[in-house]
Amino acid sequence: MIGGATTTRADIAGGDLDQARRENGWTATRTRVAIALFNSGLSAAEVAREIGGISRNGVIGKVHRSGLSEANRKASRAAGEARASRRKRIADASSRRSIVRPKPSPEEAPPPSIADQKIPAEQRRTLAQLDSACCHWPVGDPQTPDFFFCGAPKANDEGIPYCPSHLVRSRQRDVRPSKPVGAAFLNAPPNAPWRAR
Repeated sequence: MIGGATTTRADIAGGDLDQARRENGWTATRTRVAIALFNSGLSAAEVAREIGGISRNGVIGKVHRSGLSEANRKASRAAGEARASRRKRIADASSRRSIVRPKPSPEEAPPPSIADQKIPAEQRRTLAQLDSACCHWPVGDPQTPDFFFCGAPKANDEGIPYCPSHLVRSRQRDVRPSKPVGAAFLNAPPNAPWRAR
């Protein structure tokens, strides 16, 4: 509200805005344009960008010191809330579109996991028994006599040596806990010069 009348963005002549952009500091023209833009619903940051050469906080201070009536501030706040709700609706609509994913068909569903020690004895293979049609997943320690390979039928893909269940397992990340950073420092003897204290 300037001089008892409410100023809107439409009331700002192109010349006033251009003049405000050319000036420095808080002149009467820049103050009038800043308040008019703020009352039209722009945020303080948007007003500062529109005029140039002033900060968001400068606009907030000038609007506060200008003694705008509570009705104008509420109107500005309502316009800002309307902008925020519009942005939220747009963001929600775009996120809903991006989240929708087709359900995997039963043939795309991951195969059931295999407990290696429960692989039937007739399916198990030794190194000499392996061929290109069976799973080459190793089970156990190769240094022990109970070591074997899975031996289940392979996945259909050429060049993949595993059955579907072991193929899924081979592509999973290692989930073993890693050593905490700095373990060497904490376990060092008390007289180590680099020991963390």
